Amino acid sequence: MLKIAVIDNSIFDTNRIIQILKQIQSNTEIQSYNSITSFLTSKNNCDFLLLDIELDKEDGIYESSKCRSLTKYIIYVSAISDRMQEAFAQNVIGYILKSDDDNTIQNVLTKLIHQYTEKYICVKTMHGLQNIPLSSIYKITRENRKIFVYLHSSSIRIFDTNLKSIYEQSKDSMIWIDRSIMVNYRHISEFNDSKITLDNQSIEYVSIRRKQIAFHEYLQKIFQNI
Repeated sequence: MLKIAVIDNSIFDTNRIIQILKQIQSNTEIQSYNSITSFLTSKNNCDFLLLDIELDKEDGIYESSKCRSLTKYIIYVSAISDRMQEAFAQNVIGYILKSDDDNTIQNVLTKLIHQYTEKYICVKTMHGLQNIPLSSIYKITRENRKIFVYLHSSSIRIFDTNLKSIYEQSKDSMIWIDRSIMVNYRHISEFNDSKITLDNQSIEYVSIRRKQIAFHEYLQKIFQNI
């Protein structure tokens, strides 16, 4: 589960940011604080820290270094853009402006969060080595000794590897439904007995041998990410 902290002494701005974050990613734990001091006192680690740089008694830019041990990435929040040229330092990956509309802020945060949380599999294709975002993969199959990665509406043939090696790179998301097919649980819209419907409307069937195991793994992955 993704963990995000928001430091802002404005209740209105805090609630606005939290609502925007909930639109981006549902399986997220969000904590809010009204000061850097209260955040540090909590000792709660997070993946992303949205830090207001104009706090009442604290300067978010100058005191952000105190927060680095508790977060992977810092995104500055500001009402004005004048100080952005001095804003970037270690762990800081971007900023949002309160003066922007909700859609603009959501687009910026979506891009930053996905960029720094997205996982990839590295495979050899006919165009050379390629990093494929795991979230874009629907299934991976072995067909007549050839391996294919299926995206929403296209497929990519990959070389010099095997399904087990690919699974090691993608096991957080992929589920074996047959000895020659893996599907991405994030794209399963319906799991009905031995029939799986993916959200691109393609249908896959689970082998008898794998049916109970695959369904158990599917539930396990869902509950791990709630």
